[in-house]
Amino acid sequence: AGHPAVRYNGAFAFVGFYIVDEPYRGKGYGLRLWRAALARAGDQRVVGLDGVVAQQANYAREGFVTAHKQLRFGGHVPADFEQLLAAGKAVDVRPVDGSNVDAVIAFDARHFPVPRPAFTRAWVLREGRTALTAGSKGEVRGYCASRATTSGAFKLGPVFAQDVATASALMAAALRRLPAGAAIFLDVPAPNAQGVALAERLRLKPVFETARMYRGPAPTLPVNEIFGVTSFELG
Repeated sequence: AGHPAVRYNGAFAFVGFYIVDEPYRGKGYGLRLWRAALARAGDQRVVGLDGVVAQQANYAREGFVTAHKQLRFGGHVPADFEQLLAAGKAVDVRPVDGSNVDAVIAFDARHFPVPRPAFTRAWVLREGRTALTAGSKGEVRGYCASRATTSGAFKLGPVFAQDVATASALMAAALRRLPAGAAIFLDVPAPNAQGVALAERLRLKPVFETARMYRGPAPTLPVNEIFGVTSFELG
């Protein structure tokens, strides 16, 4: 059983990956973990989570309010993804490295409830992970990361971009680095219609959904620039 609570700073925390192995359910372990996670988050922080459908009413009773629905899309890398993601304009995409990571961290901070520099640096520079940024002359117009899962599939996230053309170029560049036909997943905020359309363009199908919920004032985020969230478990 486990239930991490990530305290990003003194103002915001995120709780996720709330799971109890099936033989141990119904014995009170889950409730104890939940109470411990909220205690770690503290009463002074806004707390976010992605709630599965079956638990949303329970979270609401704990003071969490739904901001919007999130959709997990899944499928396989289409053979014609280059054509499906044709950006329609030239977009300069390059790997995230020590020369541009600070600019990527600053861009990330505009798309998350609070700045998370240590997290973002570790997320994009981790060995074996693909992270790409789009822009020119030091300007960041978007960034994307992909990671392998224990099942052999790949998750894209985050995909933050100022427009759909930039998001398309970043995703195409990320997919080029994956095995042909690899299984992929992308978690998209439902209010981002262009993000949903982009996933559908890749012939991905909705396989799961959550509600992004907050206890405390919900942050104002540019949801239309969030084409893929970082993680349901970490925010």
